[in-house]
Parts: sequence; C-alpha cells; structure tokens
Amino acid sequence: MVRLQKLVIFTSFEGEGEKIIEINNHPQDLSLIESTNYFTSSLARGEKFWLSCNDMCFRLLLPGSYAETVEEMAACREVIVSRGVHQQMGSRESLELLFENDCATSWALHLTQDSIDVMPDIRYRDRRGEPYKWSFRIYTANGLIKTLPARYRKVKRLPCGRKWSDR
Repeated sequence: MVRLQKLVIFTSFEGEGEKIIEINNHPQDLSLIESTNYFTSSLARGEKFWLSCNDMCFRLLLPGSYAETVEEMAACREVIVSRGVHQQMGSRESLELLFENDCATSWALHLTQDSIDVMPDIRYRDRRGEPYKWSFRIYTANGLIKTLPARYRKVKRLPCGRKWSDR
C-alpha cells in the first residue's frame, strides 16, 4: 500500500525531466489531497482525467469541462475499480472505474497507466463478503466534491462492466 505525504510526477525526455503533476496530501489523513497543480496543468487544459492512489483511496481529478459529470458521479452508491488488460487500448494494463447507481445503466471511465500516478497493488483487492477497504474521492478545481465507498478487483479483460454483485 502506498502512503505518501507528497507525490511529484515527472515526464522524462532524453534525461531531462519536466514536472507535470504535484500532489500534497493532508498530513493527518494521507487519503485527502491538500493541494495540487493538476487544475492548472497541461493535462487539465487537455481535458485529461488524472487518478491518484494513496492510502487505500482512489482520488479522481476532473478537468473543468466535466462539471455536469460530477453530479452523476456524486449520485452513485459506490465505485467498482477493475484492473485488467484493455483490449481496445492497445492491450495495456488499465483501470475501469464503474460508477454504480443501482440502475440498469451504470457508466464507466477507462484509464490507462498514462493517467494514473501509482497503479494500486493487487494484493489489496477486495474479496467477497469483506467490508469495503477502499474509498473513492472526486475532486474538481473547487476541491473535494464527494467521497464514496469503493471496491477493487482484478479481472482478465477490460472493459468489464460487471457490478460487484455480478461476480
């Protein structure tokens, strides 16, 4: 499990690094983001999502144009995070974020490792019958919007789209 006070992500071109994302976590609760430069970064300007994982918490940073999506996400009951190889994204290890709302039509967001600071360790996956281990926080430029319970699992292939109860 990753438990960092500060996380800085660099890009590297021929040995020269450029800082793209910096996240400072709250000193008493490392799952909370205290500050970040994401919302003024080229990633946010390029409308790219960013997922940060720390202290058993998935933290989704949303670019500005997804304001209407926040309401849908906040109305969900839980988030199911599935890790697997995504056939339609170049057979790369990816994460599927399934926003479960107890309706027939839940929706999902798929992220490759390019949009994730630390891929969560599969040893910390949830198992049937156990209480929630993970939480999921949604952030916009206005700060923390919502905290939801989350489940984490390993699947063979993405997209998965299965609810936790469908396992």
